[in-house]
Amino acid sequence: MKSLFAAWQYKPLLLSAFAWGWFEVEFIPAPMRIFFLGAAMAIDLASGLVKSWKNGHITTSAGFQRSVVKLSRYCSVIIATWFLANILGTVSPANIDYAYMVNGTIGFLTFIEIYSIFENVYEIDPTGPLSRYLVGPVLKILKGNMNRFNPFNKLNDHDNDTNSKQPDSMDKPADTGTGSLRSD
Repeated sequence: MKSLFAAWQYKPLLLSAFAWGWFEVEFIPAPMRIFFLGAAMAIDLASGLVKSWKNGHITTSAGFQRSVVKLSRYCSVIIATWFLANILGTVSPANIDYAYMVNGTIGFLTFIEIYSIFENVYEIDPTGPLSRYLVGPVLKILKGNMNRFNPFNKLNDHDNDTNSKQPDSMDKPADTGTGSLRSD
């Protein structure tokens, strides 16, 4: 207890104690994953600017402010997930690697940015060969709208077939003879 009081009294000693091992860092995110996320955000910003200029929209500081807010949100989520992974790795009695939490978060945010890049490129020139033969099909895959591969489309088609076979009397409420509930 005396050493903790001394460390609290001399704050440089407290900071050096954290630096020398009282706080263990179990996992540090891979720099290349963070670099790819940053590159995807820069490409998304550039493609968004080209899209707005092509559509005749004036770029304003509000648009750039949204980009800065997005960057701060992404950084906050990554740092919070990194703290959580390190805390869970430190206090967990089992030897579990929580690196997938941070890597998954960075991967998901990178996916969002890549999807936005494809949307921007498609909206820049929707009738061009790049959009028709590459960007359009990739967007369909990313959206999950491929009819052949999407199991939910099969479920929806089955539901629509069963609903269309029901008689018309099922669509209308039965007249019970009690009158209307509305008072006109």
